[in-house]
Amino acid sequence: MGLILSQADGDLVDTIGDTRFIHHDVLKKRADPVYGTDAIYVVTAKEVMFGTSPAIPYVDDGIMVFDANNGQLLEDWQLSDILTPF
Repeated sequence: MGLILSQADGDLVDTIGDTRFIHHDVLKKRADPVYGTDAIYVVTAKEVMFGTSPAIPYVDDGIMVFDANNGQLLEDWQLSDILTPF
């Protein structure tokens, strides 16, 4: 069975175990040359706290790539991997 996604689910889990939500767009690429299979690209979001006194919440966008045939997570990237918000 292929991957089934719903914006309200919030049931995507990234590689560090955090829950992520479908945020904007979903793109399916048939025979994606990067992964060698049909792939689904999902723009995701999760709430992240920055700083300590006080901690400031912000939305961290990311991209998760799944194998469209079996739902396996192929790639996981989020903006906070390379940037901080302030």
